[in-house]
Amino acid sequence: MIVSRLQPYLLACFFTLFMIGLYQIPAGGSLTTPVREGHYVWNVPSSGWVSLDGEWLFCRNSFSPDRREEELINVPDSWDYHFGYGTYRISITGLDPKRSYSFLLPYEATAYDFYVDGVLLYSNGVPGVDRASTTPAYAPGQIIIPPGKDEMEVAFRIANFHHRRGGLFQRILLGSPEVLKEWEIKGILSDGALLVTYLTMCFSLTVLFLIRREHSIALLALFFLFSGINNILGTPNVLLFRLFPRFPWFLYQKLCYYVSYLMALSLLLFAHTLYGVISKQALLTLSVIYGVILLFVTVTPPQVFTLYNSAFQLYTVFVTGLILAIFFRAVRLRLPGAGAILIGHLILVFVMFSSILFSNNRISGGTYLPLSFLEYYRVGMTGAFSLTLNTLSYLLILLVINLLGMVFFVRTPALRVQFDPRNIEEEAIEDWSKPFSLSPREQEIVLWLLRGKSNKEICDGLFISLSTVKTHVSRIFKKTGVASRSELFFHYQRNLKP
Repeated sequence: MIVSRLQPYLLACFFTLFMIGLYQIPAGGSLTTPVREGHYVWNVPSSGWVSLDGEWLFCRNSFSPDRREEELINVPDSWDYHFGYGTYRISITGLDPKRSYSFLLPYEATAYDFYVDGVLLYSNGVPGVDRASTTPAYAPGQIIIPPGKDEMEVAFRIANFHHRRGGLFQRILLGSPEVLKEWEIKGILSDGALLVTYLTMCFSLTVLFLIRREHSIALLALFFLFSGINNILGTPNVLLFRLFPRFPWFLYQKLCYYVSYLMALSLLLFAHTLYGVISKQALLTLSVIYGVILLFVTVTPPQVFTLYNSAFQLYTVFVTGLILAIFFRAVRLRLPGAGAILIGHLILVFVMFSSILFSNNRISGGTYLPLSFLEYYRVGMTGAFSLTLNTLSYLLILLVINLLGMVFFVRTPALRVQFDPRNIEEEAIEDWSKPFSLSPREQEIVLWLLRGKSNKEICDGLFISLSTVKTHVSRIFKKTGVASRSELFFHYQRNLKP
């Protein structure tokens, strides 16, 4: 019985180790980068674009670099120290002087000035040489270079003193203004479509909760609300700053952490409310740990709490594995809706893994997409339309999961009306127990268990020894496939005939 109770936690530990192992696998295949030793030769069709990945020249702790002190550094990637400043530089040749070009600039960590041939063309915050002189910001933008250049020197003066990672960790695109504008608009529309989908799910479930008053529906609605907010905050297009350019950057960082961990917590509470499996004490402990994390984020600045991001992520991976164990157990017990919800959670596992890879510089984008992690393993995730196709596929998957969830909640009668432990009849226990071949005595003990009686109360009421009660309870758990009284309770109430 003890092993059975530990099974969800053992599965969560195994899942955590598996994800760590998956994370440690080296990137698949070799990737040819266009920028070599700080130089790129333009060789793209007039209607095309290129991501300026590769070996940039970099001078640490200098905004007026001595070229003799420059070193090669990979872009996109964070530099190998947390806080500091420096200058990135490449030269671009082979341009057509008769046409215009455009740079699509993402947000970088955490403030930079963008120069072309020594002329300042764009600023993301205010880069400085220390924390006091640096103002962090996240402000993606597009810069158009007019005709007349057959070569150019591009430089970023970048500083980071407020976040755990600094440098050019996102891709910089160069191409025709029309193509890159279309790319930017598609990205924004994709983020907006996902936001509308999440909020639609939240609204529909909220209406259903007001009708049914079932807590599991409210918790699922909260999960989709937090997912929608995360889509405003956590995507490369950072919709929040596009809508509110002056939104405080420091508050934004805290909100990102709040929402990420409240998503996991609400999903854990939803799984427990729906199917049980873990004890209330374990649920309280897991929730308190999240409370401590959120309190730490609240009372410390970003340059402190972001340093512990890996530890927070590891805990969330464990909780995700525990939720997976709950849903697997529900599927094994053939509880209503468990299959559809398990499929949805597996998709969220891929989303979580993609997000972890992005936040640790393994991939360059797609933090909210379930298949973005394939970029790290070089599995068919290159090309101009990979983002669009992945976003559309995720929208369809979310729509299907939402419909399945609605069917589940609509078809299942409200539990608070359906089930009252005080009104359980022996005939109902007999019908429910037929698939498990419970003996009459075991059925009798099930009735006492469902009424919340302790082993001592059962032995006193039935005039049998305490050891006999424990033996019967162990056999009941084994035959029904449950691991605890709460799980037996949920199994019974979810399989009652209306």
